[in-house]
Amino acid sequence: MRFKFKNGKMKITEAVKGSGRVYPHNDILITRHDYGTPVIKASNLEDAYYGMGVMHAYDRMFQMWFVKILAEGRAAEYFGDREDLINADKYFRTLNFKGSPEEEFNDISDNSLAWLDAYTAGVEDFRKTGYRPLEFKLAGVEPEPWNLKDVFALSRIMAYVGLAESQGTAEKVLTDLVCQDEKYFDNLKRLFYPYFAGYDYSWFQGIKLKSHLSENVLFDNSIGGSNNWAVSGNLTESGKPIFCNDPHLEISRLPSIWYEIIIDTPEVWFSGITVPGVPAVPAGFNGKIGWGITFTAADTEDFFIEKCKEGKYLKNGRYHTFNERKEIIKTKKGREIEFTVYENLHGTLEGNPYKEGVYLARKWSGMESILGKTINKFLKLPLSGSVKEGMSITSGIDIPTLNWTFADSKGNIGFQMSGIIPERRKGLSGILPIPGWDTGYDWAGYMNRDKLPNRYNPEQGFIVTANNRLDGKQKGIIQNLPFSSDRADRIADMILSLKPLNYKKMGKIQMDVYSNQVKRVLDFLKSYLKGDDAGDKLLAWDCRFVPESTEASLFEDFYRELMIITGSGIIFPEQLGRKIYEETFFFVLVHQVVEEEWMKKDGIFKNIDWEQAVKEALLRVKRNKKEPWGRKNSITMRHLLFGSTILGVLGFNSGRYPLRGSKSTVHQGTMYRANNMDMSFGPSYRLIANLGNLTGYTVIPGGASGRRFSRYYKREIKNWLTGGYKVITGRK
Repeated sequence: MRFKFKNGKMKITEAVKGSGRVYPHNDILITRHDYGTPVIKASNLEDAYYGMGVMHAYDRMFQMWFVKILAEGRAAEYFGDREDLINADKYFRTLNFKGSPEEEFNDISDNSLAWLDAYTAGVEDFRKTGYRPLEFKLAGVEPEPWNLKDVFALSRIMAYVGLAESQGTAEKVLTDLVCQDEKYFDNLKRLFYPYFAGYDYSWFQGIKLKSHLSENVLFDNSIGGSNNWAVSGNLTESGKPIFCNDPHLEISRLPSIWYEIIIDTPEVWFSGITVPGVPAVPAGFNGKIGWGITFTAADTEDFFIEKCKEGKYLKNGRYHTFNERKEIIKTKKGREIEFTVYENLHGTLEGNPYKEGVYLARKWSGMESILGKTINKFLKLPLSGSVKEGMSITSGIDIPTLNWTFADSKGNIGFQMSGIIPERRKGLSGILPIPGWDTGYDWAGYMNRDKLPNRYNPEQGFIVTANNRLDGKQKGIIQNLPFSSDRADRIADMILSLKPLNYKKMGKIQMDVYSNQVKRVLDFLKSYLKGDDAGDKLLAWDCRFVPESTEASLFEDFYRELMIITGSGIIFPEQLGRKIYEETFFFVLVHQVVEEEWMKKDGIFKNIDWEQAVKEALLRVKRNKKEPWGRKNSITMRHLLFGSTILGVLGFNSGRYPLRGSKSTVHQGTMYRANNMDMSFGPSYRLIANLGNLTGYTVIPGGASGRRFSRYYKREIKNWLTGGYKVITGRK
């Protein structure tokens, strides 16, 4: 085979003239880091991207192709006539990620197009060798050609699933609650003040609401949190900045979401993470600059309320016809399932307009013709030479909406928010659905990029983002459901307490499991907990979510019951509240808002008998089996396709591993149930870039290879669990 490692090296010779091959222009040498990360040495960037395509296919061919099939809504066609696969296909067919407007391709610059062509050629040349990972053989399928449309489809799916989708899911939970009774609308309006301003309860009467849980049952839709921070040389041992990033995504799967890569050309050297199938590097370092991401928790998706009958929707006093898109799902058994997607200017309808009723239509700003320009910016990012340059590039990245943090070897640090944010009717935050029948509620374009927050060399000497509120004067226009400030506050406190900083201290911060949230709640409830055996145990606890802690398990059980007891009849009906708590991430987003309302003397919880509520919550949890946090909060890293089958226990899966941390700790370790699946999110990659000695320290939850029998399949799991890192030395 042309692409083969021999004595630890893969040499790809330049294309022979007249052979029909175009790439590579010159020889490429690929070696592996000790942990399997490929190092691609090429004489130019085109050849380097060709090598990246080869290695993505070499190590992660099935992962790439599996997500491609999902994006196209063809899972049942390839994997079986099953209801879960059919539902997943309907979900992705409705979203229509595979259909990118042609003008998006026209927006790609000449340089970017050359790199993309080289990349897809690398993927295709490896596919044409005939090598097939075991998954293809067991499933009895063949991978189809890889092209530019696939790059675009995967880019959109990664920007939406778990990110923009999560915001929409949270909004549907809120909609479900306000539809229950007007008292919930009134109380939630006070709880989320001022975000409910401008919304009228009468709008929500009679809505036929699909489940607030995603229909997507194959592609884990866990929410994307993250941490990133940069500190100036004034706070470090070396006198040079240090940059850190740990994106929080689904961690209980193999292979891992990210694929690390190192590129070495005369023009540039860089190391970072990629999504197999896309040649972009959203986090990494290049010797001159370190860069990375967190999710902004910005609201880029809205639901419009549509009054429908006879296949039409009401708009400005008249009924209009939907565009109807016919979709046919073919199952592996040969069955054909036809369904119709109804679309208007507000997106796709969640319902059948021929059955008279009130439904929601979903609109996401990321479906605009913006991806070509965005990919241009992503491909320029690893070539950045300074924080200013990185900020300028990322300000033009429209999807996903991200918080970019930077540090450079010249001593600068910076932050830039990016994303395409809808311009809504004045006074509306986007937190709830809006009338589709009135043109006055339609989006009026998108927010000017100049309004997006940014910072450069702040006086305090560090920048931290952790999905917390960052929109300042734009409050409610960009972020209406940000995460709590607990992680960001804890990181800031540790930066100041541990200075002067080095990479080991930064690693200590990344692994930290102390919860400011727990301390806040226990301080508030101290007088009610005292004197009870379980209550005293909580008050004596150090508030750390380590695997051996039984107090951590006790607190989470107690907190859940207290939230349900105090919220019942005030912000949710009890049964629905429990379902939301146990099967969605909604309270991961809003817990701090609720806790702060608990503590107000004149808030919506002012009539709560706290002594009785705490007593009842403790009584409920005392019935539970006492177990350490690591047993209660643990993950099995499951294979993408075979995770729930007998093949999973034959080495495709790994674990069960105790998961440290919680929803509010720097090291996230959150579990919940959705669609009858265990869901998780935590650090999907850790990076510490020391701009003083041009060294990076990284780890991923899995390994470089997606091949079951490769020694790199599970190579980094132990390091990831224990706080270890591999060392990547930049080019001097």
